[in-house]
Amino acid sequence: MAYTITPMTAHTGAEVRGLDLTTPIDAETRGALNRAFSDHHVLVIRDQKFGPPQFIAAAELFGELQPHDKKELHVPGYPQMYFVSNEQTVPGKRYISGETFHTDHSNSSGAAQGDDAVSGLAAEHRRRHPVRQYA
Repeated sequence: MAYTITPMTAHTGAEVRGLDLTTPIDAETRGALNRAFSDHHVLVIRDQKFGPPQFIAAAELFGELQPHDKKELHVPGYPQMYFVSNEQTVPGKRYISGETFHTDHSNSSGAAQGDDAVSGLAAEHRRRHPVRQYA
């Protein structure tokens, strides 16, 4: 399967073209995607058409998924998928996921393998770019 991984900026991001993540991905391509994610921190993979099962399979290319501890907002029938929207309401009040807690498990000491990359990248970013306190 011919594909390209092209850096988007000198600092962060790469665009992946020529892959359909709803089809089986071989071990070599999976390794290349994981190295690109590690190197570029963000991957843009355009023109994907996912239903929940395909989205889960694509996410698992980067490691094991960790079930979310917030059980009330899973995608119906898919407990591995947490629903995040800026338009959701919980009884009649606007609710923004992540406003009062982490949705990415970067706060977890026992993160699953797939979450380790995200947590590690977040920790490295915080080390290099400390949060500024404004008065």
